[in-house]
Amino acid sequence: IYGCTNIFAFNYDSLADTFDGSCLYSGCTDSTYENFNPVVSIDDGSCLNSCNDIPQPYGYGPTGPSMIMMILPEFLESLPELDPNSYLVAQTESGLVVGSIPLYGLHQPSLTIWGDDTHTSDIIDGALSGDILSYKLVNGMDLYNIIPELSNGGEFSVNGLILAIGASYEIACISSESILG
Repeated sequence: IYGCTNIFAFNYDSLADTFDGSCLYSGCTDSTYENFNPVVSIDDGSCLNSCNDIPQPYGYGPTGPSMIMMILPEFLESLPELDPNSYLVAQTESGLVVGSIPLYGLHQPSLTIWGDDTHTSDIIDGALSGDILSYKLVNGMDLYNIIPELSNGGEFSVNGLILAIGASYEIACISSESILG
């Protein structure tokens, strides 16, 4: 009986006793990704970007108005295992980092999210009222998109207070070291 005789193939046929070249393998089929595998024929959604654009921690100092995010233990427990140098960043839709906080070893930290300084009208150096914020976890050399469960809609509001009560995450990019082990 002709068929796929490789037990690691997606379409392995236990009844086949003669290899016919029909074996299919799943993995990353996109050559633009770090973990591309030229042998695979079925894309399983596992393609990962290398981490070339990791956001840096917030480093501008107070810009004026702010909002506080209280990070509850349940939020921290829902994240992947944290690297000692891990940090969370808040970004505007344009990618501007408006706050960050290290997370490793903390039990209930708070993240200050800085608003735009009204005294420097020529540049936007913080979040604007109503900005939808996104969150990223830099964990070692890996980057995760964090989807927080918040006590409100997650928009920036001057002097606002939000609670981060849980989270889910997805890998945004992963370092070569993590892929290769």
